[in-house]
Amino acid sequence: MTARLFATRPLHKLSRPELAAADQRYPKWATMCRHRLLGLPVLNAVLITPDENSSSIASAIESLADAAGQQRLMLRSDGGTETKRYYRGGNTFPLDQLQQRVSAL
Repeated sequence: MTARLFATRPLHKLSRPELAAADQRYPKWATMCRHRLLGLPVLNAVLITPDENSSSIASAIESLADAAGQQRLMLRSDGGTETKRYYRGGNTFPLDQLQQRVSAL
């Protein structure tokens, strides 16, 4: 199963087979999926891959915001930018700022 299938669906909405098929290229995502599969507590999340277009990013943000019932979301990266500009512990941003920040990563 490819990462693209998960792009707009929150982690807590994924089926057991989808959780088991988590893309190992994204270690934090894969670990969160494994924890969820094992029944361990895990924050809800969406996977946004580097090749996502702006429409997919907006859809992912909307999907997670709806699931969480929040107007601010935490942004974390699985990419190399963390070594230079790490969102330490994740920073929360208003929804209208998230797409720009996601695209910058």
